Amino acid sequence: MKKKKYQISFLPWIKFKEEYKIGPILFWPYYKMKDQKRIDNKLINHLDKYFKQFIDRERKEVETITICTYHGKYFKILTNNENLLLKNSLNSLFFSTIIPQIIRKTRNRNYQFAIPNSDIFIMLICNFYPGDNSLAVQFEGVLDGGWKIGELCFQKPVTTGYSYGEPNEELIGIFDKFMLNQSEIDSKRLFRCLEWFNYAHRSNSHSSPHAKILMMATAYEIFFNMHDSYSKKDILRKKINGLFLDEGIKTEVRKERNGKEIKLNLAGWWANDFYNLRSKIVHGDEVELKDLKYKDKISYIDVADLILWKSIILKSYDKGFIGKEKIDNENKIMKTLNALCPNNNTDQSIIRRKVLNLKYNFESIYKAIGWI
Repeated sequence: MKKKKYQISFLPWIKFKEEYKIGPILFWPYYKMKDQKRIDNKLINHLDKYFKQFIDRERKEVETITICTYHGKYFKILTNNENLLLKNSLNSLFFSTIIPQIIRKTRNRNYQFAIPNSDIFIMLICNFYPGDNSLAVQFEGVLDGGWKIGELCFQKPVTTGYSYGEPNEELIGIFDKFMLNQSEIDSKRLFRCLEWFNYAHRSNSHSSPHAKILMMATAYEIFFNMHDSYSKKDILRKKINGLFLDEGIKTEVRKERNGKEIKLNLAGWWANDFYNLRSKIVHGDEVELKDLKYKDKISYIDVADLILWKSIILKSYDKGFIGKEKIDNENKIMKTLNALCPNNNTDQSIIRRKVLNLKYNFESIYKAIGWI
């Protein structure tokens, strides 16, 4: 009788306290929840034995196994399309987990605080037959087999650093809604953007600091649908400038090469300088590490992370992907503001920005960056 093959996808180096669902993918902590799942004991026993091979830097067995389950089918062999959904969900989980730490680091001006990189979100895929000690592991598209369970150990890489903490549940909910609307162009563009965001936050052993600038620039080009190769810088700075209108951000006038004077807020000029930096790297100009710093100890990547976060929040509000309760509360606030400030009735976008600023405290970030 032919044995049935099973497949498990998992994150060996990060542990969450709760389970999180994004689209069809459920991420759940193995050791905390394995007894709560309806899984055959033979499969659990096999996995317990298999996971003993994953050790920390002190050679102790790790308890940081997070399982990635597709539609409640714990050991389904995924198709190419299902693997794409898994990758999109994983990139969303990473963004939802790292962004709260970047926000906290910036608001507290704690620039000595090293943000963990996406290496800790390494995903492994293993095909197995319960009770069979044969071992084959797929990592980043490469299949390594011919081993037996117990013949080797997988040690936690130094670059994975420490644990992140829990992801932001509002972002989890937002990405879950984008996943449910994945056929829409906005969803497709968002998930391609998040893939490049993930690449841009690999450790320096995987991506150089210069390459990370290019990857974040690519994420922005995808998110903002920047097709025109001859005016991408102008497109980006106008779009970013527009995201920060009427928020009290300082403005600056600069003279272009053609002698024309341009006035933008400091967010718009950040976009201008960020894209100039990207172009220098692409064209092979000399770019030193100090040039990757935007201001004081704040890097261009730090600011890029925060602006992308705000952009995703604004896009989610426009699509109604924020929780209904929050949208209802916002509408009540807007009605009150309209009653108090009737002259603003014709420009709902200004009111919306002010409401969002109160809700997400964007202003504290602007202050930390030096924009107000």
